[in-house]
Amino acid sequence: MASANLNIVNMEELIKTFDGHFHAFTKKQNEDYLFIHNATEQWSCGKMWELVSELRKFEKAGCAIFKGNKRKIKINDEMYFMLVVSYHEAMGTDAKFVNLMALALGFNISGFVYLMKYDTFKLWKKHLYDAIAVFEKE
Repeated sequence: MASANLNIVNMEELIKTFDGHFHAFTKKQNEDYLFIHNATEQWSCGKMWELVSELRKFEKAGCAIFKGNKRKIKINDEMYFMLVVSYHEAMGTDAKFVNLMALALGFNISGFVYLMKYDTFKLWKKHLYDAIAVFEKE
């Protein structure tokens, strides 16, 4: 697949790739979130405690969650939560690339995007938001 940072994306191929990874994620009982690394385009899953740890590292590097970068979305009649971590200007990291998972879902977003079941997000919301700065205003 062409890298999103080149602005060349085959949307049909991207959606098919997302669907495969998303389907595999929903079948895994021991994984809490789905993630794609922006620069390498490697898909992975993880546990929420790993995400909390990662968010702490991101905050130390100057990243945050900004207004509009957290949203509840419906996929296949189930509610999910999409969390986006970025620099304010998304510079100096692969957070500057358009995230392919978000693009497959219809969002043109730069940053690190994590997709989780909404119920999982609700259980972990306090831990997640305690780990990194969250800005409610632009």
